[in-house]
Amino acid sequence: VLGSLGSVAPALGRGEVVKFVPVAKIRPMVPSLLRTLAGCLAGVSLAQAPVSGLVGVAAPTVAQGRPLLWILRDGGSPDLVVQPLADGPVRYLAWCEAGQPGRVLGGANESGLAITGTLVPVANGGDEVRPGADAALCAVLKEALRSCRDVAAAETLLRSSDATGRAFAANVVAIDAAGTAALFEVRPGSSTRVDAATAERGVLVRGGSFPMAEGQADERQRLAEAVFARAPADGISASFVLQQVARDLT
Repeated sequence: VLGSLGSVAPALGRGEVVKFVPVAKIRPMVPSLLRTLAGCLAGVSLAQAPVSGLVGVAAPTVAQGRPLLWILRDGGSPDLVVQPLADGPVRYLAWCEAGQPGRVLGGANESGLAITGTLVPVANGGDEVRPGADAALCAVLKEALRSCRDVAAAETLLRSSDATGRAFAANVVAIDAAGTAALFEVRPGSSTRVDAATAERGVLVRGGSFPMAEGQADERQRLAEAVFARAPADGISASFVLQQVARDLT
């Protein structure tokens, strides 16, 4: 299945029918997509490796009519599944490693919240991920899906460990059924929220860096911003992400 839980999540909250593009229409694109798309919240990705990649979030526009989020994963193992889970107050679809429902890399819940994230190296001059960071991020994403109903609640969860500290640094993106779309630059002892609606073209893209604080973005983020610059005037859509962004960000 090629698609985005980010575009499905609001529909889950409203009980809408989710439609997928017929396979025949995307068959010519499949070879190149599978080479460059390491997962758009429902695809092929890495297993037992650092949670890394490129995340993006977009505010509602004329094109898609609802917020959108996506992630392009680093890696190529086929050991990820989309699994329905009900181990908390809110039921959700988890994007997790096969047989490991505790290792959640993202997903969407029945209230319309969708969330995912990518680790940012912060140790040894910014070139390494902290020990335990991978598992810590997965645990936070899982808790958000099973207990939070909107972006505001997810923000509260993230900020709850600002004072005590956390074992990871990451760029986390989240959307909800109310149309909120936000990115959180989460550091070991602090977190910063950036709303997609305030960004140019209503789109935020992040890789393995904190450009808001450091004043610079990584190479793939700069490339992604160049790709989005040629998006249709009425805004991006899930098909634009799949056909243009995933294809160009190798």
